Amino acid sequence: MASDSISYKLIGTEVSLYTGKARSYLRWKGVSYKSVLSSDAVYRELIKPYTHIQSIPVLLITHHGAGDQLEVIQDTKEIMDYFESKNPILPETPKRAFAASVLEILADEWLLLQAMYWRWGDGEYHVPAFNDQLSFLEFEFGRTSTSSTPFASTANIREVGNTRLQRFKASLPALGITPTTSPVLREQFYALLQAMEIHFESNSFLLGKTITMADFAWYGPFYAHLGRDPIPSSIIKTKAPSVWEWIERVGGAGRPHGIDVQRWMNGKVVDEYDETVQDEIENDDVPSTLEAIVKLLAKDYFVVLNDTVNTTVGFIKKQQSADGKKVKIPRAIGQAKYRLSRSDGTQAEGKRSVSTHGLWTLQRLVDRTYSSEAQQTATHAWLTQMNAGLSELWMDTIKRWQGSGCHMEREENQLVAVPQSQGYRL
Repeated sequence: MASDSISYKLIGTEVSLYTGKARSYLRWKGVSYKSVLSSDAVYRELIKPYTHIQSIPVLLITHHGAGDQLEVIQDTKEIMDYFESKNPILPETPKRAFAASVLEILADEWLLLQAMYWRWGDGEYHVPAFNDQLSFLEFEFGRTSTSSTPFASTANIREVGNTRLQRFKASLPALGITPTTSPVLREQFYALLQAMEIHFESNSFLLGKTITMADFAWYGPFYAHLGRDPIPSSIIKTKAPSVWEWIERVGGAGRPHGIDVQRWMNGKVVDEYDETVQDEIENDDVPSTLEAIVKLLAKDYFVVLNDTVNTTVGFIKKQQSADGKKVKIPRAIGQAKYRLSRSDGTQAEGKRSVSTHGLWTLQRLVDRTYSSEAQQTATHAWLTQMNAGLSELWMDTIKRWQGSGCHMEREENQLVAVPQSQGYRL
């Protein structure tokens, strides 16, 4: 699309983890953009008419020229795809590429539970001192909703916010967050912080010295929910200060080894962040300290992902007609049991909605980082060394999805399973 110039506007809000992911990415890529708060009016007059769904962030791209033309992109992954033609953040070497992609799916699909639990788990969910956090949440949600009325009173803002946040609180059961699973989520959060603290004591970013898509994906929940909301933020700052430093580093807050940070060395000022750490990249190195982080989350999520594939394949078979047309996939297909692992080896069981968005993310991961023999070999070697059965579970999941003969795609923000003429093959 030819144009004299292009300008960008990102619709979102500070309380949205996916907006946080997109913002940190755009900041590190050096993309100049303006922020538009996702007020009620913006949802009504921009987001819903152009995307047909009510989700943020949304990127508005205006191509200026002889008659301005507007392009609209929804979903952080597709927003990032738009800018990835130059200096891609997906590592090129096979093990690092797969590790970054797995970390992204864990952030987008599984850290969501931690983000939502610590924000909304009041009452029977036993988040400590939840009421002390409530006034902050009411104001934050109300301020975004009423941003088209900039001089609304604090009382009015909190009243609107209290109404808005009820919808989000009601989503906990669908995510599998219940009084039974909540204690395990708390235990896993502290274990995750401990593993991350050890990792960031010797690494600036998740994959070492170089920032990747994994950092932007993890920044989303760790900034917007866990880093800003008073209760989890206090826990991070007091229990895992290196994790807090990483949050600020990825967010561009001027931390050591961050963007636009310089230091004095050998009589001159040099850039603190060196984005061409050749040894790390050329050797396809993944820090050993990352394994504990991945294993803690993947041992539960890989099972959920496997079940998601099974449920979705069953849905496709029921919906698919004899002429083999593509099948529209809903965002959720019924409910299924799932388990969360405790540190003592036991598990807590719950039920959650079967979210199909993770299968689209899986498809992207397979297409980009698991299609060649070299990629598959590097992947299995890395997963096997974690000694958690992850490699076998991963292979079974891929085999089951491959057997569907479909490719998961996204058309006009709608998931669709597209039959492949020769069956889907890696």
